[in-house]
Amino acid sequence: MKDKFYLLLRANCVLLIGVLLVAYKEQWAGALIIVMGIVFALFGLCSVISWSVKKKLDRNPGFIPVLGVAGVALGILLIVASKTFVNVFVYIAGALLIILAVVELLSLLDMRRDVKIPGALFVTPVVALLLGGFALWNPSKAAALPFLLSGIGCIVCGIGWIIADVAWIIRSKKA
Repeated sequence: MKDKFYLLLRANCVLLIGVLLVAYKEQWAGALIIVMGIVFALFGLCSVISWSVKKKLDRNPGFIPVLGVAGVALGILLIVASKTFVNVFVYIAGALLIILAVVELLSLLDMRRDVKIPGALFVTPVVALLLGGFALWNPSKAAALPFLLSGIGCIVCGIGWIIADVAWIIRSKKA
């Protein structure tokens, strides 16, 4: 009976995660940046505390832990300005995507002079160019899109698991 309970619990947890990812897709990117900020700040703080303890014990701690202080500063900055970092990241990623798509298109056009290039090869860089433009045009939706797709995937998996688990439970009772 425990196995059946855990199967349904697993499926319902995945389904719940999917629903939360879809419902709060805009907030997840900022929350992820905040978590990264907390991790940076904690690791930096550990480095600074370790240096301070070594200094108090009269061991040669070396120079001030620049990376530790920088980690704390970056962590606090990520926590305080998470939305700004999400937008900046999306702008940079969108611009890079556009640049790479244009380079790929130019390369394909250049190759076309020497060799026959199928038109299907132009689809990928054009799609990348459109996605980069979308990211620059609407960075908050572009940042939320991976969470939306992950959420939809979790919902589909959760529903599939629930159906399979219920079918297995019903069949195992008959046997």
